[in-house]
Amino acid sequence: MEEGDVVVLSDEVQNFAQWIRFGDTANLLGLAMAHEMGHVLLRTLGHSGEGIMQARWRPKDLRDSEHGLLLFTPEQGQLMRNEVARRVLGRLGAQAPQPSRKSILQAVIVDLCALDRSCKTGN
Repeated sequence: MEEGDVVVLSDEVQNFAQWIRFGDTANLLGLAMAHEMGHVLLRTLGHSGEGIMQARWRPKDLRDSEHGLLLFTPEQGQLMRNEVARRVLGRLGAQAPQPSRKSILQAVIVDLCALDRSCKTGN
């Protein structure tokens, strides 16, 4: 899964939201997008037993999501930050001076940490 396409069909998400009587279609769409991006950044088609990367969300998970509580696990967050850092540094290549690579990597990690409450940036 080095390079992958993510497809989330908004009309299917909207139909599903109506079917399960979930009022916040935009939230459900965002969860579906995060889940699919998780597959790419975790480099796996697999699922976990908890959080956003579950194969199927339970009603409790969807209620939790309305309060921002359906998250990636801390381990998944770290793996995704590592993958983004690997990709950023790989694209910069050996030509970029070390301080630039470091400052870009730190900016990426800070941005990703804004999405993960368990993240520690070291700042």
